[in-house]
Amino acid sequence: MSETPDHKNSCQTYAMTKNKNNITGLEGAQIMFFGNLEVDRLTVQALTAVMLTVIIGVISTLLIFKNNTRIPDDIYADSSDLLMVSTGEEMIGLLKENDLWEIDKVGAVSPLLFASYPANIEAFATSVKKRVFFHGLLPVALTALNEIREERRLLRAILAKLPKGNPQLTFSDDYGAWGRVLTMDEIEFVMMLTRKYRTNLATEMVKRIDLVPLSMIMAQGAIESSWATSRFANEGNNLFGIWTWSGKGLVPRDRDDGKGHKVAMYDSILDSIRAYILTLNRLPAYRRFREIRKHTMNPLKLADGLLNYSERRDIYVWEVKNFIQYNNLRQYDKCFLVDKPIQYKDIKVLKFTMREGIKAV
Repeated sequence: MSETPDHKNSCQTYAMTKNKNNITGLEGAQIMFFGNLEVDRLTVQALTAVMLTVIIGVISTLLIFKNNTRIPDDIYADSSDLLMVSTGEEMIGLLKENDLWEIDKVGAVSPLLFASYPANIEAFATSVKKRVFFHGLLPVALTALNEIREERRLLRAILAKLPKGNPQLTFSDDYGAWGRVLTMDEIEFVMMLTRKYRTNLATEMVKRIDLVPLSMIMAQGAIESSWATSRFANEGNNLFGIWTWSGKGLVPRDRDDGKGHKVAMYDSILDSIRAYILTLNRLPAYRRFREIRKHTMNPLKLADGLLNYSERRDIYVWEVKNFIQYNNLRQYDKCFLVDKPIQYKDIKVLKFTMREGIKAV
């Protein structure tokens, strides 16, 4: 079927209009064709810009989340993991059943966490009492150290995401100052650390969140608590003689008139170890200890940083060093915690509440 003259003229007129629109440039709208679809060029450019912006945003978001530091919910041991024993004999039995009475050369330690020491260990022979104290403390101390190790690992991962070259990097409680580099979980974790370690300077925080040798923990715990037989150990799970001026505590019988300090009370020996490590890690009195630790983890050298721990100062430092050597405690510095089944038998698991203290369930 042939086209009518009117139809031809119409097509020619349309074609001329198209050419004119394409030629006129700024004088008229620029038209682009996708098959039979007629589209304004400016619209195409705008849509293209929007699509590129979305793509770049998606890629950036993926890269940011790829580098996110996941903050685990179980950094710190739960009180439900703690075990309560009523007698020293019961404690010894559990130590033997869980390969903790004899520590092998590899240094693998079962995660058997005692809540406290039984009062009757004072009646044991000295050699037995020592082993009960050291080997009962060992997995609990390793648990506390693992918490510090995890804090340090997470902090370093977060610092790796921040701009380099700022030695005076400070952490602000103004969340708007953080930009978009970190997630809210990461920011809140860092701010928790600033409160815990009492510094918002990054370099100082790295210095404070660090380990204490097991041999030092064992030595000072034994010295300060008389092998967990002291009143403060029995009544308050305080193995390290930590004082407090607020909160719950025990008044020393020989406290001078006018003094207001108390010996702190803890729900468990795990909390006591945590408080001891935190004391060394954040108080100004142990700045020298932290400076020495930057260069060595040798407990005999680190002990020089304990001058302010006791009024006996140099004599106390000598006592700690001598105690570590005499009891061969450096052998424990190689120990590490393993995750393997524990024979709980009928040992009751502890639950803690702020108001009621310790409850066996």
